[in-house]
Amino acid sequence: MFLIRRLHEYHNKDQRESSKDAKGIVKILMSNAYVTKLIGKSRIGLTSGGAMVREIAAKSCGAQIKICSDQEQEKRLQDCIVTVAGNLASKQDAACIILEQLEEFRQMEVCFG
Repeated sequence: MFLIRRLHEYHNKDQRESSKDAKGIVKILMSNAYVTKLIGKSRIGLTSGGAMVREIAAKSCGAQIKICSDQEQEKRLQDCIVTVAGNLASKQDAACIILEQLEEFRQMEVCFG
């Protein structure tokens, strides 16, 4: 929660620069166990997965979110890199939402095993 709070503070402090396009991307390393949860299932069952990623992109005003898709690499590694691109505000918003979602997944895991 500390990291999420610091990201929110940073975002609010530098909001005046949010209209400028910030260079670079945000990379978040997460356990493969959380990747499928972050991608999200199809709500109706007729469309492909990715519902949660699309929702995060929409909430963050268009951040581009990419999750590693090298299946060979995923078999060998226990972690995955999620990259977030876009302008400064959208990257910050998306990163905060993703970290909040990961914390929620972790809390559910602790509560329900």
